[in-house]
Amino acid sequence: MSREPRAREPWPWLLAGLLGAMIGISLTFLAIAIRHPDPRVVEDAWASEPGIADAIRARQEAEARGWALAVRTADVAGGVRLEVMLRDASGHALAPERVRVRRERPAEGGFDADLELLRSGESFAGEVPLPKGGRWTITVSAERDGGLAEERLALVGPG
Repeated sequence: MSREPRAREPWPWLLAGLLGAMIGISLTFLAIAIRHPDPRVVEDAWASEPGIADAIRARQEAEARGWALAVRTADVAGGVRLEVMLRDASGHALAPERVRVRRERPAEGGFDADLELLRSGESFAGEVPLPKGGRWTITVSAERDGGLAEERLALVGPG
């Protein structure tokens, strides 16, 4: 009686190898996540809450009054020039107390900055430098009488 050798099936070994590769990749991702934790947005969330609530109230107040920002942009060397006017519900110009600009680079850290625009007649104007080419998010906010009107712009920097 002679026995023929059984053919080995490759499927169990293939499945075990695939499972082992998935475990190895998951452990690699875990090691990377542990070595590079996400930075904190704020150090003390409880202490920053009143400021967040005040900002939300100010935005709601401006919306209830019908305020809107009129923002004009013009490309300049190395950035963009902004001209900002605050308008009421009927389209009349209002004089804001302060106009601020927040420059953010979503794809890369280290380039975010807060700037303040200067009064230029009825509007506020100033240049916002964009040090690198690519996508930038510019948030313009105007404050007046406890209200806060905001406008977000998506711009592409030079380069």
